[in-house]
Amino acid sequence: MTPREGRRRLCGAGAGALGAALLLQACSLMPQPGTNPAPPSVKPAAAIPSEQEATGGVDVKAAQRGLLELGYYEAGVDGVVGPKTKAAIRAFQKDSNLQITGDLTRELVQTIVNSAAGSRQRMSSFTGLAQPVYEVGDRFYYTNGSFETVLSVEEGRVVWEASDGTRRTAPWNFLLPPVAWYGEHGSGSAEAEAPPDLLWPLKPGSEARFSVSASTMGSGASSQEIFELWHCKVRSASRITVPAGSFDTLPILCTVFRQPAGPKRTITWNYAPAVGHFVRRAEAVAEQQETQMDLLAVELGGEDWPAAARAGLDWAMQHALESKSSGQAVEWESSALPGHIEIEALAELDYSGAETCRRFAATRFNADGMKRIYPGVACRSADGTWAVPGEQDRASAELP
Repeated sequence: MTPREGRRRLCGAGAGALGAALLLQACSLMPQPGTNPAPPSVKPAAAIPSEQEATGGVDVKAAQRGLLELGYYEAGVDGVVGPKTKAAIRAFQKDSNLQITGDLTRELVQTIVNSAAGSRQRMSSFTGLAQPVYEVGDRFYYTNGSFETVLSVEEGRVVWEASDGTRRTAPWNFLLPPVAWYGEHGSGSAEAEAPPDLLWPLKPGSEARFSVSASTMGSGASSQEIFELWHCKVRSASRITVPAGSFDTLPILCTVFRQPAGPKRTITWNYAPAVGHFVRRAEAVAEQQETQMDLLAVELGGEDWPAAARAGLDWAMQHALESKSSGQAVEWESSALPGHIEIEALAELDYSGAETCRRFAATRFNADGMKRIYPGVACRSADGTWAVPGEQDRASAELP
């Protein structure tokens, strides 16, 4: 088995075609059949006061403030456990792997307050983060069965190839639409009246408005001119759990109005500084049900590494997942590469009906002390090897 084949077996592949309608920002510009505005800005450093309400000693207002700061609650702090408060409680319980009841207890209030305080403290270490980080060969797998691979990074633009073969050239700022895209489902181009670093570095409460002009060509040679108005706002820090793990994130909510009378859409990205990419993307159109895709795994790049280094990292990953207990790590380095990589095996979990799966986190330490995390889920296959769950790799990318 060649090193490249070994890599494919380790890293697996997404199941199903991404499709033009789900090409991240490209999907926003394809014809579509419109969500609440961003919640009030909450200063991340503000404390949550304790006010006991007349509800069995449960501090409802403290819970509402905490849920508001964490991004789950979007209404007023009134001390009343109404439908919006219950929905926020259920969402928090789901992301925190707690029993989903929608009810408040003293213990749950304290958990919410502690979570908000911890999020403020953790996110403070990411102040001034310049922008997302991408390297040639990085591959991002999502729960909708799709994946995208970085083909090149040059002059502020990233060329991506999706699991269905569609390619797009886009700014590093994922809020902005792709400059161009083409594939089986059509092609197009777009231009945003916005600076390339719009809203970066991210700061809760900051917001921006801009317009997008685009031209699309469907597979049936039908063309369409599109004009949209965007309003984006950075929400307060929140910690969320996706299959790849639990992450402190900065949510960015964008409300999109297609002119002259298209449906309103909302798109939310949960950006995780530790990963250098978003770990959740959710979109809702008008009154339709929200669609969401979460991060399943990130495959480390290194397409230009020597074959021996690539094979060595594959062995280290297999060794960590097969032999190490949760929390234990395998450290790997190569004389051909600067820095080193630590692969930490994490707890087992149930995923997609597979018999044995567990999380992992590969942390790359550069020679200058910077680090980046490549998290994910891997499952043991019938032949004993570990791979990101999904079908056989069908990507056609030929990396430069």
